[in-house]
Parts: sequence; structure tokens; C-alpha cells
Amino acid sequence: MMSGSQLHQVRIRSVSLFALRMCERHERTAGGTHHRWRQRAEPQSMRRRLNIHVLAAYALVTLALAYFGVMASRHIALPGLNVDEVLGVRPAVGGPVARRIFGIPVLTISYIGALKSYIYFPIFALFGGSPETIRLPTIFISLLTLALTFKLSRLHFRPSYSALLVLLMAADPIFIFMSKADYGPIVLMMFFKMLALYFFFRFIATSSPRYLWGVAISCGLGLFDKFNFMWFVLALVVAAVVVFRHELRSAVAQSRSQFIWPLGALLVALAVTARYSMPLFLQTHSRAVSASSSVTSDPLGRIQFVSDLYLQTMNSKDEWFIQKSAHMGTITNWITLPIIGLVVLAATARLLRRRQSPIAQFIDRVGLFYLLIFVAILVQIVLTTAADGPYHIMMLYPFHYILMVSVANRLSGLRLGGVRSDQSADGVHSPSSRRRFGRSELWSPRLALVLGVVSVAALLVASEVRVGVHYQQAIDDQAFSFVWTPAIYKLSAYLDRREVQRNADAIISANWGMHNQVFVLSRSGDRSKYTDLSREFTELDNPQQGKSLAEEFFAGKRVLVLAYPEGLGDRTTAATRDHFLSFAKYYFGGTRLERVVTNDRGEAMFAIYYVDARARR
Repeated sequence: MMSGSQLHQVRIRSVSLFALRMCERHERTAGGTHHRWRQRAEPQSMRRRLNIHVLAAYALVTLALAYFGVMASRHIALPGLNVDEVLGVRPAVGGPVARRIFGIPVLTISYIGALKSYIYFPIFALFGGSPETIRLPTIFISLLTLALTFKLSRLHFRPSYSALLVLLMAADPIFIFMSKADYGPIVLMMFFKMLALYFFFRFIATSSPRYLWGVAISCGLGLFDKFNFMWFVLALVVAAVVVFRHELRSAVAQSRSQFIWPLGALLVALAVTARYSMPLFLQTHSRAVSASSSVTSDPLGRIQFVSDLYLQTMNSKDEWFIQKSAHMGTITNWITLPIIGLVVLAATARLLRRRQSPIAQFIDRVGLFYLLIFVAILVQIVLTTAADGPYHIMMLYPFHYILMVSVANRLSGLRLGGVRSDQSADGVHSPSSRRRFGRSELWSPRLALVLGVVSVAALLVASEVRVGVHYQQAIDDQAFSFVWTPAIYKLSAYLDRREVQRNADAIISANWGMHNQVFVLSRSGDRSKYTDLSREFTELDNPQQGKSLAEEFFAGKRVLVLAYPEGLGDRTTAATRDHFLSFAKYYFGGTRLERVVTNDRGEAMFAIYYVDARARR
């Protein structure tokens, strides 16, 4: 039998263990997860208030999704389809790919997988290729991303703050228009990123291997979609090991055999992707060689380039599809950057083990986790010399908003001035305080904080809506850059005419930026006539070196050649067109300008040349 002291120690241990478990459950509840034990313990009025808050959050999310859907689908065909936008769906209609395995498309180009084309196979088989069938699926996937973001944020934040995060994303013009045109592409990247994070936090909460499999599959599909998803996967691994290493070690210790397979699959996918993508990521694109290559010769210049690109992207000022004169920015950077700086200071204080300092209270482990992901991805973007567009910066999206909401949620859960706003000094409600609602309660610190958060969020959302409406007006005014012109539909309609197809044996694109669109929009029986020779003509400085092109693609045929007219595009565009004209004159005696396609303003957008190569020189 145990002595009285031993019995007393057992009781203390059991009570301590129970108290520990209750504290853990209370901490999860404070993050937004409601449990039955709390519902039983709370009075009916408190449960009613919680239900009202949850319903209000869902109403706000519904409103945000509706706004996003309307803004993204309005004038679905505008701007015109872009060559990169259609690149991902081209294999779904039998277009060329970089690699096949057993006849199945695997890589669309060297660093983009054919995953997107798998989604479009049944869509094109049922409805054919059109602006609606190309863009509506990406808008729907982005709506799923917003809903998934709400589900993820409910694991961390209160319902109102989770809804605020969704609203900030849904009203953001950069997310709206990038989703509409899947510029990058970024739509599947955003979806798999949120899905991997949701599975990760479910794994941390439950230690269930099926959620770890969810992380591995989501990351694997993200890597298959585009190789630069590796930035996120590496950042996720770093942040998980730093912040949740104890939870990871405990979960793996329970059953190593159940966790080794998903971890192994993730590491293999990451290693294979790194093997093939690293040489590509350390190359520079020709359009930004001077800026992107500065990472090796001028690191400060590279940092400046990425910082400018970040600022232009996150405030929606780098809207690529309209003329630069119509650009306008939001106030996003003015709000999120100071908050990110505050989070960095708070994280530094926590890492220095000064958790009791006031600055350290602005961040918890979840905020530290997202901060590490943000910083790790940003560092990789700086080091990747091929990263030179807004679609690369979107790998950081929406972590700046998550950090902002995390700080607001964190502050609302802290004691303000040493006393919670709904409690007396000893933490107990007094009967009189429940009946009175005087000036002191009206101007309580918590209410002031709520009003401050609401005011800042309202200003930011209003700024996003204002810029979004401005860009919609630019769409109405047809103020597009030439590579996004709706005249591509006129070009496609002309090429689809029966008499044009009867009098043409081949249709060749001499300039970059038009082949993919006319190929996907054409009839299936005519697609074998379309060929893209833009790269070949760009490099053809001397027409005498084009003998193989003349023999393979022109000899004995009536050929229509698509190019940009004079005065449109940059020097490379003009040089490519001149290379083609010199080539045609050298081998076939010249060309005939068959037609000039204009936009609604009457501006020349495309030139169609006829080459009769049946009597080759």
C-alpha cells in the first residue's frame, strides 16, 4: 500500500496532467476551434454570441467569394488570351510538349509539368477551346483556394479574422486578374500551397500519418505543376523543423514505419525537382538579363530588383495586361510592410528567449512559422536569377496578409493594460458590470483595438476595390498591351474561314506571342497545319542559314505566315519580322501582305503574309 505522501504525489501528478491537457485544449479554442466541452461549460448567451460571430464570418466569406467571382468572370474574354496563358492547356488539344512517357504528356516545357492539361482534357473534349473554357476553370480553382484559406486560417484564428484574411485576398486586384488569366501560371500553385499547409497543421494537431501523406501529395503535385514550387517546399521544411520540431519528433517516435514512406516520397520528389530545375533557375531570361544576372556580379542590384518587383506586385501596380499609363497601386505595402517589420522584431525577441518583453507578445508560434516561410521563399527568389516576374513574387502570397491577420488575432487575445476588457482586476465578472455599458466600457482597450483593426482593414479593402474598379474600366476602354489584345480572336476567326483553310497548306507563326492561342482556338481538323517558328526566325540573322526551314516547312506549299506589323513591339519583335521577310525574299522571291488584323480602336495588331513556295527558287 502507498503512504499518504505517495498518494498525494500521484494526485498532484494526475491533476497536473489534466490541467495540462485542459490548457492545450483551451489554447486551441482561443485559436478559433470550438469543442463540445467548452459549449457545455459556457452559458447559453455565450454560445449564442459565438454562433452569431461564426455566422457573420461565413456571411463575410460568402460576400468575398461572390465579389471575387464577379470581378474575375466579368468580360471573361478580356483581355485577349495570352501565349503563356494557353501554354499550359496546349497539350490537351494535342499540342507539342517537351517530354512524354508512354505517349502521355509529362512536361509542357522544361520547367512546367503537364498537370494543368490533364484538367482540360475532358473540358476541351466536351466544350472545345474558347476563352470561357480556358478561364472559368482557373477562376473556380481560385474560389476553392479562398475557401481552403478560410478553413486553414480557422485552425489558427478567430472566425472574424479568418474571414478578414479571405476578404483581403478576394478583393486584391493582383489575385483577381492573375487568377483570371492564370498568369505564371499561379492558380494551381496557390491551391496546392494552401492545401499542403492545411494538411501540415492537421498533422501537427493529430499526428496522423494520413495528413502527412496529404502534405507529401500536395507538395508533389505542386512540384509537378511548376518546378519553382520547390521554393515553398524547402521553406515549409525549414519552418517546420525550427518551430514544430518537438511535435515532429514525437509523432515520428510513435510509429517510424508509418511516417518514413510519406517523408521519403516528399524527399524524392524534392530531390528530382532540384536535380532538373537548378540549372534552369540559375539562368536569366533575355528580357531581364541586366537586372536578374546582377545576383552574381552585383548582389545589391539583384536585391534592389527583387524588392522593386515585390513592391510593384503586392500593391497590384504591376498589372501586366494593360498599358502602363493605366497602372494604379493599392496601399497594401504601406500597411503590411510595417507589420512584417514588427513581426521580425517580435520573432527576434522570442529567439533571444525574451518572451516576456512587450515586443515579443506580437507573435506566437504560428506567426513565427509563417514568417520563416516568407523569409525562406524571399531568399530563394533573390538567389534564383531566372526569377524576374510578378508570377514569381506570387509564391510569397498571401503570407504578408497572414502575418498581418496573425498580429491582429494575437493582440485581441492578450491582456490589454494587464486586465482583459471583459474582466475586472481579478479576472471575475462583477454583477454590476454585466448590466452596465458605460463610457469606460465603450472606450475599453479591447474595443479600441477592434475599431483600429476594422478601420485599417476597411481602408485596405477600399483601396483594393478602388484599384480593381479602375482596372475594370481599363478593360472596358480596351487599354491592353499588344500581347494581350482581343484582336487575337479576330485573327483566329479569319484563319478558321473555310476559304482560308482551303487556300493554305500551312500556317506558321514568325513572331512569338500568337501561335498557342490560334492553335487552341482552331478546329481540331486544322491544327496539323499550325507551326511555331518564332524562335527559329529570331535567331536567323542570315537568310542563307535558313535552307532547312525552307525545305521542311515551306517547300511545295501555300503558306500563311503570322507576324506583328511594323511599329508594334520592341526591337526583337521587329528584327524577327525582318528576318522572316528577308528569308522569304531570298528563297521564294518575296511575300504578299494578305491581311492586317486590327483591334477595336483600328490599330494594327497582326499581319498575315502569303508565301507561295510551290515554285521554290
